[in-house]
Amino acid sequence: MDRIRFALIGVGGFGLKRLKSVLRNKDIAELRYIVDTDVEKVRSLSKEYGIQYITFDELLGKNDYDVTIIATPNAYHEELTIKLLDRGKDVWCEKPMTISIDSARRMVMKSLETGAILKVGSNPRYFPNVRRAIDLLKQGYVGDKVLFFRGWIGNEGLHLLSKDWYVKKDLIGGGTLLDNGVHLIDLIRYLVYEITSCYSCKLFNLKYNLEGLEDNAVVIYGLANDGFSIVHSSWTEKSWYMYFEIHGNNGYIHVDSRWSKAIIKYGKGGDNEPVIEDLSNYPRLSYDLELEDFIKDYKDGYHPKPTSYDGYRAVKVIMLTYLSATNTNMMPIKLLNNEDYELKSMFFKKFDVREAYIRIDGGQYE
Repeated sequence: MDRIRFALIGVGGFGLKRLKSVLRNKDIAELRYIVDTDVEKVRSLSKEYGIQYITFDELLGKNDYDVTIIATPNAYHEELTIKLLDRGKDVWCEKPMTISIDSARRMVMKSLETGAILKVGSNPRYFPNVRRAIDLLKQGYVGDKVLFFRGWIGNEGLHLLSKDWYVKKDLIGGGTLLDNGVHLIDLIRYLVYEITSCYSCKLFNLKYNLEGLEDNAVVIYGLANDGFSIVHSSWTEKSWYMYFEIHGNNGYIHVDSRWSKAIIKYGKGGDNEPVIEDLSNYPRLSYDLELEDFIKDYKDGYHPKPTSYDGYRAVKVIMLTYLSATNTNMMPIKLLNNEDYELKSMFFKKFDVREAYIRIDGGQYE
């Protein structure tokens, strides 16, 4: 297997980022086809970059590519993915994987049925300071138990003014928690522990008058190790984009990705000053690092990360969190059950995943 051959469905904002990433990495990747319902735009891009544009039905009939990247509005992810998986095509679906728990489960089951790969996009895993945090966690820097995770993520919501599908609940599926917060959910599950319960959720509309969509969400989650996590997601965050802290029984890590920076601080507490590293000028883009990681796993016979199971769990956590916001009895809502364990077991019997999680458990990593 030489270069991995991609097709791209959706050439909007994020689709263009994936398009340019593939083109920047021509030694390992090739973009064969682009698909979009905006015919004028896709024709223009085809002419600019020399990539053939075709319809989705035409794409289903092609056999000269390996992986399809789906970067359409969220509501279309399931239908497109299922049709591609049914043809035996591997899929890279942007986050969130879909907009309902049942839909997410159907997508996982179809991947298991066909044996075709379904990877979910998660660009923040490849921020240079997040990757540095991964190295520290592997070294056991914070100790053998994480006490809590605290983080916030978001933007000013300017995309709400320019992209109409973001303000239509039937297309986006949720507000900032699903749009932005899904990344923190993914990072908690990947770096720390599984999320097991929602203790409290408050949804706000502080600036944007959006029907059924929050512009701010604050949530307290329970973790599998009896620790907790606080998540704040926002469409009114002027400092852009992400900040989180991991506090363990023997140290802490702060990851600061606001104002287009990539700073990490870590220390042991007490009178010790933290170590500060500024990785803002790291030479490789996170989009390219995610592509490289995908291709390495793909070529080596591993299922790329995050998996469809991770995508399912993120959607389930968020959709039940929305339910928790309407909970009046103040009892925590359970976010993990036997069905999830069974689905996880089925998934990992079917697919091999290299370093599926970086979780501390008595010094051992899953």
